[in-house]
Amino acid sequence: MAQSETTQTEVGHEGGGHSNFPPFDASTFPAQILWFFIAFGLLYWFMSKRALPQIGAVIENRKARIARDLGDTLLVVVEFLERENRQIKVVLFKAVQAGGIVHQHVGVEHEQLGK
Repeated sequence: MAQSETTQTEVGHEGGGHSNFPPFDASTFPAQILWFFIAFGLLYWFMSKRALPQIGAVIENRKARIARDLGDTLLVVVEFLERENRQIKVVLFKAVQAGGIVHQHVGVEHEQLGK
């Protein structure tokens, strides 16, 4: 038993005229412009009241943290240089006490300049 049922579906076409694509249809321009301004107005309001202030706060916090970290680093460097300065003074004082090595060196340079 061979049954041969065929089903065909056709889509109807209008004969001659094609409708315009809605974004390019001149009769919809006023509505499109209205929704454009509404959408970007809401976007502007959201960005100015919510997003940008939060981003600004994050940037200010980062700047403050960087400044604080740089200040702490500067203090560490100053303390290190003061310690080194004290150590150099101690070494020089011991050298002077041990026989005037610094004075002799300066004297030799003075004699060389005089020649």
